[in-house]
Amino acid sequence: MFLENFSVPLYDTRHRGTALPLQKGRNSSHELHYTAKMKHASTTQPHLTQIVFSGLGGHTAVSMCLVRELRVQGIESSLLFHGVEPLLEQTRLVCEAENILFAYVPKRAGVDFYSIWALYRQLCDWRPTAVLSHGPNTGLSAFPYALLHSAKWLVRETHANHLKGPKDFVASFFGLLLADHVILLTQEYRHELLSLFCNVGGKRARVIGNALDLRLYYPSSYSSARSRRIRLGMVSRFTPIKDHKTLLQAIALLPTELQINMDLLLAGQGGEKEALDNLCAELNIQGVVHFVGLLNEAEIARFLRSLDLYVHATLGETMSNSLMQAMATGLAIVASDVPGVSNMFVHNQTARLVPPNQPEQWAQALCDLISDKDSRRKLGQAARLEAESRYSSQCQAAEYRGLLE
Repeated sequence: MFLENFSVPLYDTRHRGTALPLQKGRNSSHELHYTAKMKHASTTQPHLTQIVFSGLGGHTAVSMCLVRELRVQGIESSLLFHGVEPLLEQTRLVCEAENILFAYVPKRAGVDFYSIWALYRQLCDWRPTAVLSHGPNTGLSAFPYALLHSAKWLVRETHANHLKGPKDFVASFFGLLLADHVILLTQEYRHELLSLFCNVGGKRARVIGNALDLRLYYPSSYSSARSRRIRLGMVSRFTPIKDHKTLLQAIALLPTELQINMDLLLAGQGGEKEALDNLCAELNIQGVVHFVGLLNEAEIARFLRSLDLYVHATLGETMSNSLMQAMATGLAIVASDVPGVSNMFVHNQTARLVPPNQPEQWAQALCDLISDKDSRRKLGQAARLEAESRYSSQCQAAEYRGLLE
């Protein structure tokens, strides 16, 4: 019942084509490995391979957006998915529909030498002129390839510094030391990271933020006078670094007259799902909170246009793709006042910022905006204007192209 308003127009890419033939095969130690067939890339034109996490997350949306925009600018790209989570079926279908060369290399938990070798072999097969690692942890495959084939290695850092572990910091250090360019999402993040390593790699560190296709994410034209329950929503993985617990506790604190006329829709999947289900039962808010499952990019755009208020409870971000999508959709936003979020907004102008782990303050912020349609409208309009000025996919692709040529 909660997806019935998703059937609104969505952007149709100009670059659809015949799906590439797909090979499916197994080996004795790993799961299904998808690879699209293609001849070796031309050595006379730039060809970028992006190494992307295979599971749910903002990486896929960012990488797809970059593929589309670089194609407009004459640069072909391929996507090499990698991770302990299987490649999402919806991601595979989009790659096939848009004629994007892709492969999936599965990984075991911990250090998996087979997957390191498999990534390297796939790069050798495709022969890209540049490799973009979404995160420095694939450097054991990407750097040797770049070194031996005179290719560029770019690293895109996205993991919040205050949430990194020792292995993450080691990978970040070697990325700064060895990569041709390290892409950082904000100036604040760049300053933090370089300060930790005494400015090692400072000349290689470039700030290029995330971006969106604003043709896909746009405000709903549905009448604001519609008579229905107020919809709140959040799109994210269910992981410990998200603060869903505080959000659910805040919902339980709302007055009964608000609860009976609202729905909180949580899109995503992850290991914390069962614990969140149990918390909903404990707080007696099962009738208010609804888990709508995993959504693809087009469904996310529709989902956001069906909402009245976007909420984003988290313990830390670098530059949240979900928040950017909500901004572009023109939604009023209540978000955690944490690093990687607070630098994206001006409190009470483009969003309402609330400290994490404070359910009472969250409940007050939600109550204020649920009850005040005019404030929601003003915040949403300001957020959309901010997205238009800061998150253009065309500008982002032009910056990446400058690093590739």
